[in-house]
Amino acid sequence: MPFPDSSFARSGRFSEIYPIGQGAVGRVYSAHDNLGRRVAVKEALPGAEGFAAFRAKFEQEARLQAALDHPNIVRVHHLEQDPHSGELFLICEYADAGSLADRIERDGPLPAAEAVAVAIDICAALEETAARRIVHRDVKPSNILLFRRAGGGLTAKLADFGIAQDARQRKTTMLSGASHPGTPLYMAPEQADVTAILDVRADIFALGLTLWEMLTGEDYKALAHGGAGPSLQAYRPDAGPALGHVIARAVRPNRDERYQTPQAFAADLRRLLAGQPIAPQAAGAAPPAPERRGCLGPVAVITMMLAIMFGGTIVVAAIAGVFGFLLPVRAETFPLETATPILSETSPPLPTPPPAELPPGLPAPTAPPFEPPTASPVPGVSVDGVYLNLSPTDAALLTGGSAELYSTPLPFEPTVTPPPELATATPPPAAP
Repeated sequence: MPFPDSSFARSGRFSEIYPIGQGAVGRVYSAHDNLGRRVAVKEALPGAEGFAAFRAKFEQEARLQAALDHPNIVRVHHLEQDPHSGELFLICEYADAGSLADRIERDGPLPAAEAVAVAIDICAALEETAARRIVHRDVKPSNILLFRRAGGGLTAKLADFGIAQDARQRKTTMLSGASHPGTPLYMAPEQADVTAILDVRADIFALGLTLWEMLTGEDYKALAHGGAGPSLQAYRPDAGPALGHVIARAVRPNRDERYQTPQAFAADLRRLLAGQPIAPQAAGAAPPAPERRGCLGPVAVITMMLAIMFGGTIVVAAIAGVFGFLLPVRAETFPLETATPILSETSPPLPTPPPAELPPGLPAPTAPPFEPPTASPVPGVSVDGVYLNLSPTDAALLTGGSAELYSTPLPFEPTVTPPPELATATPPPAAP
């Protein structure tokens, strides 16, 4: 018999009972229990078609939700069975603002900020289910309940874990060719294959579709044609393109391209609420450039040898060049509009520092006269046409014996033109 006529109601354990909805195998009621709490009661009547299947669903829903103590998951208080009629009654907390489906049907699309806030709440619920390796498999507006907060606003909570998959469900035998249970308009593509091992990304897909419905009042899948999803701004012009990018990423057919965790999904939603840019991946940015590695070639070897001959400055440059070949390099690109020039063409010229003042009576310093170097015989070796000041032993170790010895003057006369200030310098006066 219906809940108002059950032994529980007649015994005084529940009062102020009235119907608030209709389920598949019975009604849903609002009532007050004997602790003064306002509760929702879902009934499953034995005479209804499919009662046996719904009995298992009720038992699983009660077991999973009772173990999930989270502020964004509807709490189940207990599961009762009438000892005489066999009727089942699931007692859970009452949603005083109804379901999200009722809200959309009654008021139409939600304000963008409110829709995003609901999605963030459900991301928090999915974070808890993912930590416990539970996949809800039926995230949709009718399974999201709304609760009024004391200070104003709403809190969204996830309900109805009757077809959720946990560790026990993963080891349950299923018929070949079947699919995972769920609601077709919200099911992820991988749910069509019963052999697929589901994870939280299937629930992220369904939440993305739910967010679309909150903003548009339309079914996303019914509007998708040829694999391309509909444009959010075409149905909700006041929504920015960034919000459309977030939804598009959440509902990508390939689950490896979606948000991988509810935390990542919620992080971008919070950035939108704060007016901050979303993560580049959510905006369809190209993947990072691959790393490249090189090897030490003949040019690098010769550069190092020249560095040893001619001083530390070249040594530093050679080492930097060698490590540029050897270390991984990642190409980075930055948008030009964010670059701020340090010195533009219209900037005033930098001030010229004043000349240093010398003590009285001290003559100004002058540079000594420049004398160009003269050629002299230099013993060494020739490596592929490049002359190096190395001993024959070092040359053989470097080139494997392919060096050509020589002991004649360099095959060129160094031509050096001194800077003008040095060429015209006068020698300093002789000391007294």
